[in-house]
Amino acid sequence: MKSTVQIRIDGKTVEAPAGSTILDVAKSEGIHIPVLCYSPLLRPLENCRLCVVAVAGENQYKAACSTVVTEDMDITTNSDELFQTRKLLLELLLDTHYGDCVAPCTATCPANVAIQGYLGYRQA
Repeated sequence: MKSTVQIRIDGKTVEAPAGSTILDVAKSEGIHIPVLCYSPLLRPLENCRLCVVAVAGENQYKAACSTVVTEDMDITTNSDELFQTRKLLLELLLDTHYGDCVAPCTATCPANVAIQGYLGYRQA
């Protein structure tokens, strides 16, 4: 088995460790993919779906936190369509956000979520 795979991420060809996720590779390449439910201490949950990316040849977005890279995978992490999809997903999450918060948040979120950091997406 090969120890690395060659992929394209946002038009850049890179060698990635076999078995790594799209999110891992993106981070190592300095590419930001928004995440909300991801923690390196836990297995990927795919609950928030904010880390969705487009993979050429696939008919639906993939969660970067759990999708393992494969040879010749062509990944897009940033596009207007992805931004709008993430914005909609965030809207749906925030619509059911029942924290004990009083805006603006001054205490740590009981769910350990940096909601303030995501509110900018709502305005865009």
